[in-house]
Amino acid sequence: MTKFSPNHYKRGQIEVWDFVADQDLDYFKGCIVKYVCRAGSKQGETELEDLLKAHAYLDKAIYLLKNNDASERRCDFSQANGTACECSFSEYSEPSGSAD
Repeated sequence: MTKFSPNHYKRGQIEVWDFVADQDLDYFKGCIVKYVCRAGSKQGETELEDLLKAHAYLDKAIYLLKNNDASERRCDFSQANGTACECSFSEYSEPSGSAD
């Protein structure tokens, strides 16, 4: 295990980021896969918290497809424990409250 290759992303035969890269997934789909694959395995994060995060990214991906507006992104995702998201994706919008 290293800082850049933690065990909670290496439970199977390949690492999650290798799968995401192989499948050429976009940011949102990659995050969905990441959170589903690590659900319940990262210390300090519950399975429910990770699944709620995956749900929030899925909701956003669907919103963008329905509205065909990938340029309007503002991050106001609140984590299941009530803390604000610390992502660097500074422009994320709808849906809000999905992970509450």
